[in-house]
Amino acid sequence: MGRGYSTPELYVRDGLAFGAGMGSLQAVQAADTVCERRPAVKKTRMSLRAVSGVLSALLAAACLAEDKPAKEPAKLVIVKALYGDLPDGAKTDVTEKVKGMAKPEGLTVDATNDNFGDPAEGVLKKLKVEYTLDGQKLEMTVNENETLSISTKPVKLKILKALYGDLPDGNKTDVTAKVQAMVKDDAVAVDATNDNFGDPADGIGKKLKVEYSFDGGATKSKEVAENETLAISNKGE
Repeated sequence: MGRGYSTPELYVRDGLAFGAGMGSLQAVQAADTVCERRPAVKKTRMSLRAVSGVLSALLAAACLAEDKPAKEPAKLVIVKALYGDLPDGAKTDVTEKVKGMAKPEGLTVDATNDNFGDPAEGVLKKLKVEYTLDGQKLEMTVNENETLSISTKPVKLKILKALYGDLPDGNKTDVTAKVQAMVKDDAVAVDATNDNFGDPADGIGKKLKVEYSFDGGATKSKEVAENETLAISNKGE
């Protein structure tokens, strides 16, 4: 060396400086020593420290991600299930059979005579299931030969309240459960029609109003007139 001192042996890999047997922080400290004694390479000190800072930030983020517990699937409870000429015709209570079809990941069931018999021959039937997800009361109805699906996958989009009718002060129907059941992949698009929600205010222009939260955030609301479509994206907008 000619000056009577030795310096740590460093090597470079993928653009980073390391020393034999050293961690990244030790390598940076060793590089500082070299930089102090060799002014020509002093300018590399800041970049090495920046690299160390980036590595530290990435490590901290990884630790936080590991510590954050994964959300568990929602608890599904089948309350009541009916199959037949709904709502007022011949029908069969199929609650116990539907309960037996439920799985930890949810429920998928075909609304067919093969599954539930034929309580109303020659009539288009429906399958209606009333259920709770983590205690929230919901319901879903599908026509004969359609598939009813309920997922217990944690959702970000939660429908807090949905009303359809002569808003705000006239006759209206609480359709919260129906709208929540229409949510798919944390998004929903629903037509504000009598076909979907019945007619609580005959002869009057109605509205659909939905209050919701997304990923635990603040309560938001959207409102559309009858025969329009209310949409909430998978970003909560």
